[in-house]
Amino acid sequence: MKCPFWKQSRCTRWNHRAYCARLDRHFHDCDEFWIVLNGRATVSSEDKIYNVGPGDCVATGRGWQHDILRCDPATEFRAIWLETELEGQRRTGHLREPLDGPCSPCLDRV
Repeated sequence: MKCPFWKQSRCTRWNHRAYCARLDRHFHDCDEFWIVLNGRATVSSEDKIYNVGPGDCVATGRGWQHDILRCDPATEFRAIWLETELEGQRRTGHLREPLDGPCSPCLDRV
């Protein structure tokens, strides 16, 4: 029996210091969503650059590389992230090229 998608998902909150350097350019074998709670940042996702702030959601499809490029030094960047069920090779964690192999973006999830 297959579990409902929400039982196979992960969610947590993180604080990223205002003096942050880059998070780390990476991809996942799942979709990931960042919901910004506080602060402002410039992020990359799916080969695009976005300026995000409270209430914004960054939706990154499976296999697309993403990163926090810089944070506004005036406030602490806080967000929650959610990951969907693993697909494809079903690898966990931050995956990086070339160490973990090439990323294979899902073009229908942009």
